[in-house]
Amino acid sequence: MDKRILHRSFGLISKNPNRLIWVSIVVILLLVGLFLKRSDIILAIMALAIFNYTYETHKMQKEIVDQRKLESTPFVCMLMEKKPHKFLVTNVGQAAAIKIDVKILKPRIKEVSSSIEEVLVSFKTVEVLARGEEKELRIESMNDPEVSSFAVGSILDSAYIQDLIKRSQLHGLRFELKFRNILSESYHSEVSFEQDEFYIKDFRKE
Repeated sequence: MDKRILHRSFGLISKNPNRLIWVSIVVILLLVGLFLKRSDIILAIMALAIFNYTYETHKMQKEIVDQRKLESTPFVCMLMEKKPHKFLVTNVGQAAAIKIDVKILKPRIKEVSSSIEEVLVSFKTVEVLARGEEKELRIESMNDPEVSSFAVGSILDSAYIQDLIKRSQLHGLRFELKFRNILSESYHSEVSFEQDEFYIKDFRKE
């Protein structure tokens, strides 16, 4: 037998101790079947070998699919810089994110139940966010009665962000993020800013 084939075979087995045990059992049982000249034992061993091969193949295929899903999944998070205060988005996932839409939602008051979320601030769409990249968020529209005027395309004023955080201390400052991967699959997450930290409240693939 080719030495290279033997080397690869032993290398594969050494990486998976369970496979070594399985192969050893099959070989021993096969030798016993041959020694006793029992065709039923040999057939049973062949059936077990085929079953194990099918199981391992399915398991390997699933791992490959899961790995590909992971490699194509972006994960967009919120960041806040201080001095001056400003909001940013960053991509900590394995793949690029596209069409990132971010909104600041009005505080959700438990006494008032509604399926419609009221938007406080909408930011301009971030077209592309590569893996590990950060970008500032710029204003698209505002629906805050405390603000009389704003400039589209500008960043939120540092003093306004600090005031927003103070006003949201009771219920938390809520963000809605929607984005896609390069395969145009959509994702949605909801993030809350509480006690100077961002917390992910919900993340799902739509």
